[in-house]
Amino acid sequence: MVELLVVIAIIGILIGLLLPAVQAAREAARRMACTNKLKQLSLATQNYHDSYNALPAGKCGPYGKTSSFKNRWSLFVAILPYLEQGPLYDRILGMDLMTAVESGSNWMDPGILQKPESPMAARIDAFLCDSDSVPRTMPVNFQGPVNYRWCLGDNAAGQVIDSIPTPDSADNRGCRGAFGNYSFYNLAAIIDGTSNTLAFSERCMADRTTGTATETKQKLAYAKYTSTSGSPFAGSSPSYLSNRSTCINAVTNGLYTTSAGVHTGGGYCFGHGLFYITAFTAIIPPNGPSCIMTSGSWNTILTPSSYHQGGVNAALLDGSVRFISETIDAGTANSFGTTDGNVKGISPFGVWGAMGSRDGGESTAP
Repeated sequence: MVELLVVIAIIGILIGLLLPAVQAAREAARRMACTNKLKQLSLATQNYHDSYNALPAGKCGPYGKTSSFKNRWSLFVAILPYLEQGPLYDRILGMDLMTAVESGSNWMDPGILQKPESPMAARIDAFLCDSDSVPRTMPVNFQGPVNYRWCLGDNAAGQVIDSIPTPDSADNRGCRGAFGNYSFYNLAAIIDGTSNTLAFSERCMADRTTGTATETKQKLAYAKYTSTSGSPFAGSSPSYLSNRSTCINAVTNGLYTTSAGVHTGGGYCFGHGLFYITAFTAIIPPNGPSCIMTSGSWNTILTPSSYHQGGVNAALLDGSVRFISETIDAGTANSFGTTDGNVKGISPFGVWGAMGSRDGGESTAP
């Protein structure tokens, strides 16, 4: 009996030593798969550029489309043909046929999005990170999940919802990244260089199947503000980033403590181009807090997050993918020091901010 117990104890110790190694190997494989998916997204935008001599807009949809509600489509719709999803792209283009039978509805309404035949409800593996443990069964109006985000830049830009802004409008000029609000920049506009400019990263999705409207985890939710009072933002039409530390201080021990409440809608539909759903900003380092103002111009601090240990994967515009540590230099400033959101020049947010801007005059990459 003693010998048997000793053997069992030894086997138990060996299993205890082996399991972490197995788990680490599995996560390494998932992280590598995530890296490859991000690379494919970046290459898809390059192929799009070859076709149209322009990068896809972060929020607008297919190149040249101008009708109402199509302006909310994300760039993930525009690059579907370059991800071997041409048939799905064609179905999305024909969504007006579906919405026409829904009196007063549009593709964003639950009456449309919940339909199994809705192309916006498709679950596309290319848009999902295997390390995200969120159940893939999403409730009504939370379909078409997406882990990956396009880069809005290093500014908490506001946005118009349905109308088309001009490049210099108040609701577009703050978009300092490679993709903006009806932007369609070409590569000549990427002054900092494609190898120094962020294209995509990732963010964990909240578990919408359990009704997590009160989910307060840092990696999943945003601190939600209905006005600039007590928020990181100031001014109006649009608001602008006034104090980055306010967002950082909204979290204690990985949980939001702000009385402003939380918002967990991000990532629920790959086709939705509203910034808080499919974009990210290079303002606060990876896995840090995010903040959103749900009124006015919908200014947002959208921080990438992941279940990879210590940081996130991020793709640059040249197709390369790098692991960005959550300790990356993000500067010490809390704002650009302007009062109108029309920011220019070198990013005040260190290497991280420099990677987010397309024309800040920096050539810094980790």
